[in-house]
This record gives sequence, C-alpha cells and structure tokens, in this order.
Amino acid sequence: MKRVIALILSMIMMFSLSSQAFAASIEPEDVMTVVLTDELGIQTGEGMSEAEVRDVANKTFDYLTPEQQEVYIYLIESLAISGDHSLVEFHQRYVDPNYHFEPSALSRSSNMNDKVVLYNAASIAGQLQALNLPEVVYNGFMALAAALAMPVGNVVDIVIGIGLGAIIIANWDAISSKWNDIVDIFVNAFGSTVMEAFYYLQGLVGIYTVTVSGKTITVNNDKYNCTTKADVAVADMKNNGHQYYPAVLSGSYVWVAPVDISRKVALAIMKINSSSAGIFTVTSNLARNLCESLGGAKGPEIHGSGSKYWWHYHGRSYMNAHCWYVA
Repeated sequence: MKRVIALILSMIMMFSLSSQAFAASIEPEDVMTVVLTDELGIQTGEGMSEAEVRDVANKTFDYLTPEQQEVYIYLIESLAISGDHSLVEFHQRYVDPNYHFEPSALSRSSNMNDKVVLYNAASIAGQLQALNLPEVVYNGFMALAAALAMPVGNVVDIVIGIGLGAIIIANWDAISSKWNDIVDIFVNAFGSTVMEAFYYLQGLVGIYTVTVSGKTITVNNDKYNCTTKADVAVADMKNNGHQYYPAVLSGSYVWVAPVDISRKVALAIMKINSSSAGIFTVTSNLARNLCESLGGAKGPEIHGSGSKYWWHYHGRSYMNAHCWYVA
C-alpha cells in the first residue's frame, strides 16, 4: 500500500510539473501590483548565511505541530522517491542530523488518508520543485504546505511562526520573478483564503496589490469605500489627527473613505497612476512630501473654484494620480 501511495504521489507531481505552464493567473484584470521597495527603503538580501539558514530551518520545523511535521516529512520523502533529494538532505543537514531517509519505510501519518490533503500538498510539492527555488525558500514553502494541509490557527500566524517572512526578505532578489507563480500554486491548491498570508509577505518587501472599482479602492485585503465628500470629512480629519485618506474623483467631486491609512498605503495608491483614484491629505506639506517620493512633486495646482475643487500635487513619475489637500 505504501508503494502504491508513493506511486500516486509521484504521478501527481509529474502532472503538476507538466501542467504548471497552463496555471491561470489569480489576479483579475483590474488589479495592479505596485512595488515600494525603494520608496520605503527596504533592504532585500541575496541569501542567508549557513548559521541563518540553520536557525530559520529549526524555527520552521519546530513551529509545526506533530501532525504537520509528519505531513512535512512524508512530502519531502515523497519528493525524494520521485528523484528530488534536496529537502531530505536539507532536513538532515540543518534540522535533524539523526534523520535518515529509507525509501522502503516511507513515513505515513494516519492523517494522510485524506485524499484531498494528499493531492493538494503533493501538487504543491511538484510545482515548487519546478521553480528551482533556493533550498531554504523551497523548504519554507513546503512547511507552509504541510501546515495548511493540517491547519491550526490563522494563516498569517502560521507564516510568522515558521519564519517565512525573514526567508522571503533575505532571498527576495532570487525569487521575485517567480513570486506570482508561487502565489498561484498555493491559491489553486488551498483557495483564496491563503491570500491573506501572501499579502502579509508582500507587504514585508513593499509590494501591494491595488484595485480600483467605482468608488472602492482595495489595497491587498483592505477595502476603502470612498462615499464621503471631501469637504464633509475635513473637520473630522483634523480633529482626529488623521493624515491620509483614500480618495476618488467621481462626478467632478472628490470622495474619500474617512479611514486614516499609512504613508506606504498612500504611496501604493498613488503608484497605480489612476486619474480617478488618489489621496486626500490634511496639509499641503503632507501632499508635497508624498509626491516627492514619486519622482518629485509637481504643483500645487487647482482647476476651478468652489467646494468640489481642491489644491493638489502630482508625482512627476505618476502624473495621472492626484494628492489633494486641505488648503
């Protein structure tokens, strides 16, 4: 029976490798991904030292529950049977020197009877294998797959617990071009609920997914409904000490979502360079400084008089977007 299951897993992995090129993108057409790595001064590395790899590998494995550890071991042994010994050797080298892989005694948790768990986790294993990721990244995502197969707790807590954030930051230069493929692999296997974890990881390296639909701006998983006229929101904005509001230009009026957002989220909205979506700020200094980070500030300017017109700046590299402010 063990040999039959191992054969099934190998076939699933082979199918995953052959079909990866046909995986559909998870992002709808109206979504734009913006990168703020430079603007936020985020330093992404080019890998990790041996000591760092050892520390994070042990943190990753130790965080998993005993059941999740069994799934993880089963997956890396199944990969070894299919010809990829890299994670078996990685586990022995960095986590457990006493561990030895014996193909004739493939570990099998009783929890692995679930065919859905088998298929999802094995499918991820095969597709990650095809991406040729750095070993520590490959290992981290395999641990995530094992944890999601036997989920305990919030998905973001899992990502934090296994140390995946530190792994992504340190190895971003090597995996950035493969990021969308990684996201697609996990969403196709476990559904859109895992996007919360990937939005968290993207934020660590200054990547935000922004959608504008009518008067709604969505940044990663947060929706901002801009249904309050800017002139109505000004008093509360000042009284509450708020600095940046998401805003849209609709029907010749500026509409805001009266929710104070961070400077980095404000930058992400500006960088989609939309003529209808922008930022509303409480002072000209905030507006100018925000646009200075976008290729330099152009302005201030205004295009009419009355309550529906506001002074604003543009970022010279993103001239369509407006950063309106209270004069």
